[in-house]
Amino acid sequence: MAGFSVIEHVFVYHGAISKATTERILGAVGRDGSHLLRDSESVAYTYCLCMSIPTVFQIKEGPWTVEVRKEK
Repeated sequence: MAGFSVIEHVFVYHGAISKATTERILGAVGRDGSHLLRDSESVAYTYCLCMSIPTVFQIKEGPWTVEVRKEK
């Protein structure tokens, strides 16, 4: 099937939205653990999993870095 992308059919995928838009969406939901998937603004062909959480921490494992931050 030409032009078919599975990611476009994932209900948490929001496409090319900004960090500010992401924060507005997650803030409107208002629940810790709320999440969405969006295109990275800085790295081509990369997705960002964004989640609303109550704390701050960073995990670095091999090529992966996960930073979790609750912004005020």
